[in-house]
Amino acid sequence: MKSVYQLEMNHDYAIKLDRIKEGEKISFVSDTMFEVMLNHEYRIKYASFLIRHILGLEVKSIKLKKPMLDKENVYKKGRRVDFVCEIENKVINIEMNNNPSFATVIRNFKYATDLFQQEVKRGEDYRKEEMVIQINFNNFSYGENCPVEETFRMMSDQRENSLLENFQIVNIYLPEIRRKYYNEGEITEVEKCC
Repeated sequence: MKSVYQLEMNHDYAIKLDRIKEGEKISFVSDTMFEVMLNHEYRIKYASFLIRHILGLEVKSIKLKKPMLDKENVYKKGRRVDFVCEIENKVINIEMNNNPSFATVIRNFKYATDLFQQEVKRGEDYRKEEMVIQINFNNFSYGENCPVEETFRMMSDQRENSLLENFQIVNIYLPEIRRKYYNEGEITEVEKCC
């Protein structure tokens, strides 16, 4: 079985990030714009909107968490996530990815597992851990017939059981939404919010 990241990369319909000229609008896929749109108390409604539409969660209250992940030691590279919040018993991490490299995949997986690890409190029952969900907005896609959205969980190859129910990664391939819109003319409500 191949990992999705071993498939051929497709840049068709990706949003190109060129230098912005004065008066031009900045794309949502820009790291700067993505951070401005999500990491501010006054714009929390936008993050709530995305989470509600993508995950189907009813968002009653949302608590922003610090975007810097804890360092294990002074020599470790600092790690800053694009966005992280808490909704009831769920920790939601949202990343915007413009670099289609395997390093991006590993980095995002480490972010998600580090957030999962941080939620384990000393003396608590491990089965009561909060759920960690990472949403990756990818400005690239992989392979032929790439879906708009893929959800990954830790699953057994032999049985249809998951190892953990409280850890998942959702990849949204933005170029596939654009391809669908240009070729079919219609996209879903969920796809419109991306």
